[in-house]
Amino acid sequence: MPFPVLIDEDRSVIKAFDVYNLISFDAFRMAHPSTFLIDEEGKVAYTYVGSQQWDLPSQDTLLEQVEKVLSK
Repeated sequence: MPFPVLIDEDRSVIKAFDVYNLISFDAFRMAHPSTFLIDEEGKVAYTYVGSQQWDLPSQDTLLEQVEKVLSK
């Protein structure tokens, strides 16, 4: 990939981005399904936070958003 991908091993990022789900019916100590695209200036260019573990953006939507970020 022409961009870095973050692996949040200690859950510090999901807590900082306020998507940490301590406990609920469908998750325990996990993040809500979340996608953040950060541009070259370090600004959040796209955010998607699902309401449940299976709530994800479509692949087409993600590719479209990545192309937008990369084209700037």
